[in-house]
Amino acid sequence: MSLESNSSSWYATLNSELESGNIGTQSNLKFTDKEGFRYGYIRRNSSNKLDFNKLSILGIGELQSSPGTNQYQFTNNIPNQVSFSGSDGIGGDEIYFNDGTTKLIGVVNSYASNVITTATSVNTPTTDDFCFIVKNAESESYGIRGYHCKVKLENNSTAFVELYGANSEVFKSYM
Repeated sequence: MSLESNSSSWYATLNSELESGNIGTQSNLKFTDKEGFRYGYIRRNSSNKLDFNKLSILGIGELQSSPGTNQYQFTNNIPNQVSFSGSDGIGGDEIYFNDGTTKLIGVVNSYASNVITTATSVNTPTTDDFCFIVKNAESESYGIRGYHCKVKLENNSTAFVELYGANSEVFKSYM
């Protein structure tokens, strides 16, 4: 989304019949100034991160062993798509397991070869539990899906502000 305005202090809330998202918050502005326009990328709300219809879930296999505290070893090497805490400036991916119900293990702190380490463990899996990674919802956003989207723009500047235009890119998806 882009704005034509004399201010960069904008943030937005977006809602469709299928999803919701935002561009920044009142305390964390995300519109950036480029050649007279203010650009902001729509970020999906993290409340729906366990939606298995999204492409942000990556299976890593069955747990083979726990070689140390908060360490989890798998048969295959960990894919390059896994982000650990702080590696992208946003936050790490979360690792989950399923033993009949889906449970959070923790946030990926580091990984090497076929071992993932978390800073803390919320739940502890057992050998042969299926594990998967859930990508950070903010860094893996792709916009908002739906036929209609309501956009609420807010500006927290105390100075005089003008908004000349609000622009977006839309396309028809056959998914």
